[in-house]
Amino acid sequence: MTGELLQHSCINETSKLLDIPGKKLSSVESPYPIHPSQALTAAIDIADDRLHWAAFHWGLIPHWAKDQRIGEKMHYARAETLTEKPSFRTAYRFRRCIIPADVFVEQKTGSGSLPIRTYTIKHSNKAPLLIAGLWDHWEHKQQRIQSCAVITTCSHGKFHPYAERMPAILTIENAQQWLNHKIEDTQTLSNLLLQAHLDIKLDFINTDSLTHIATIKPKLPNAETHSLNTKRLF
Repeated sequence: MTGELLQHSCINETSKLLDIPGKKLSSVESPYPIHPSQALTAAIDIADDRLHWAAFHWGLIPHWAKDQRIGEKMHYARAETLTEKPSFRTAYRFRRCIIPADVFVEQKTGSGSLPIRTYTIKHSNKAPLLIAGLWDHWEHKQQRIQSCAVITTCSHGKFHPYAERMPAILTIENAQQWLNHKIEDTQTLSNLLLQAHLDIKLDFINTDSLTHIATIKPKLPNAETHSLNTKRLF
């Protein structure tokens, strides 16, 4: 999976949706796409019963890693194997985050002479995408890096030809539970990921030609440098 995301107006909108305290975060809003291995902003719960914004390197570096370059392979984490992978299973239980995005852009490499195709996922009502993620804190000598990974799930059947994987996009209610540090049961967390996309109306657009491909409709009835030295923003 190769993607990038945009964090522009979504940070302050997500502050309102998830009731994250603090002043307006204009300093972290950017009109430029964020690529893997760059810095992004995510919401975390750090055991004080309040949510906070923090800056992360996109590419999770496990706290036990001997070499930070492992993060170059950890931009994404598959929802189906989070309890199996040593790099993710501790963070899955204790260090979860929500990565907001205005849009998520996926690139699909063409075979042979076919060009790379670009597809954009956005919320139909222009609300922020609330993407489930994991984070960790790595230290070596004088260097400290907070890093994260985007969790992905299988895409819906009719979108499979365009993207086999999609970021796990949660509802407001499920995002609040995902961030709750008191929830450690992996089955409960897995159920939240299984519901990703299901009760959210998303637009899936061919960005190459700006033609609308389809809309993901609800299926349930009622239903945001390698040398980062960062702390929470508030």
